[in-house]
Amino acid sequence: MTEADTSSNYKTTFLNQLRSATSASHKQLEELDISKSILKDDIQLIDYAYYLRCMLEITRFYEKTILPEITHLIPDATERQKSIAIENDLLWLKENNVTVNTPPEFKQPSVSNEAIAFGMSYVIEGSTLGGQFIIKHLQAKTPLTKTSGATYFNGYGSETGKRWQTFLMYLTEFAALHKNEDEIIAGAISGFDAIYKYFLNCQRNYEN
Repeated sequence: MTEADTSSNYKTTFLNQLRSATSASHKQLEELDISKSILKDDIQLIDYAYYLRCMLEITRFYEKTILPEITHLIPDATERQKSIAIENDLLWLKENNVTVNTPPEFKQPSVSNEAIAFGMSYVIEGSTLGGQFIIKHLQAKTPLTKTSGATYFNGYGSETGKRWQTFLMYLTEFAALHKNEDEIIAGAISGFDAIYKYFLNCQRNYEN
């Protein structure tokens, strides 16, 4: 077996392990009403705006706390900032008379090292893939487009798939070098769980 084959096998094995370990947390997040609200056939822009406003708190945490931990490991880290897209979408919604209240404060999980940060990044970067499905739904059911009100879910546009594969390359290279797969997985689970708890809090706040 060549070195390339060994590397490829490691990547496949580790990523399968990571997906399996986080699948329950991922599904739990998707089952929240606030997550489902943006996929309804009769989606309401006010619900969509509130979802974005909650997501803004998470992306700000990503940019201010998580990315700085691993910027030296991800050459294109500065291009992975997402809050500006959400801010622009919320501005578009406001200009179209859709405004929402400030959501609850996001209780930030601990980011104790690079492995934890990489695991949490896996959650945020992975969401760009789901965004490709969501953007199609939004364009079909609402006046939103990739350039007007839904730029966040457009992700990296036509580069989304390539950016995801590049991120996975950085992630698996880091894991293979440091043999810290368990910490990365723990970081990913922590990320999913923190978002779940926050979205649940947002949901309760919105319902009241």
